[in-house]
Amino acid sequence: MNQIRTLNEQLENDHVKTFRADGGRVVGYACTFTPVEILEAAGLYPYRLKALGHPRTDRADARLSRFNCRFCRACLQLGLDGSYAFLDGMVQTNGCDQLRGMFENWQYAVETPFFHYLKAPHVLTPEAVDHFVLEIRRFREAVEQHFDCEITDDALRDAMAQQARLRDKLAQLHALRERPRPALSGSEALQVSLAGSSLPAAVFEAHLDRLLETCQRREVGNGRARLLLGGAATDEPLLLEAVEDLGGLI
Repeated sequence: MNQIRTLNEQLENDHVKTFRADGGRVVGYACTFTPVEILEAAGLYPYRLKALGHPRTDRADARLSRFNCRFCRACLQLGLDGSYAFLDGMVQTNGCDQLRGMFENWQYAVETPFFHYLKAPHVLTPEAVDHFVLEIRRFREAVEQHFDCEITDDALRDAMAQQARLRDKLAQLHALRERPRPALSGSEALQVSLAGSSLPAAVFEAHLDRLLETCQRREVGNGRARLLLGGAATDEPLLLEAVEDLGGLI
């Protein structure tokens, strides 16, 4: 877990720095609707936006009303102040209106070479699925055109297979949290998810393999009460740790 925590201490982690130093390009996204497999098959580095411990939103508040959620405003603040200057592109989705407002302000005020709007359906109907297929094809073509690359079907299949393995191993890891004395606390599980969304898939899979091995014999106790945390996106493990320090187990 110490390696995972270290990875989350910086927005531009060592893997991002090395990838860019070797000539690679990094594309940011915020919503899980984003098909990262397309980016990976193109040889790009998908990076999910986060606002780890960022307390200020003054510059973002001037563009995005304080009525909007703090996560969106904090991400925009980091874009405006140059903290995300390492991004070579952004993928916008229509996950929620506040997130869309953040992206629209980002597109207007933050210089980003590649910007693509991927419209994801909010209903599951045959028409919606057909439309999403078209959107994914447009996204693939946009990536190929801007980054001057070819996304082959074989590369896509490999990326899809790897993401499927990651989901399966994450499910195995979370299953260990269901034990009477779980192997991971809620804050630790959030640390794992945060790190995974800013790492190359192969690197994250190696971390998961090590965690699955060590967590088989690991316990964190059962706490005074087991709690379910629900709501909007959060990337603040310290908030969860504060609850757990009082005896809660998330």
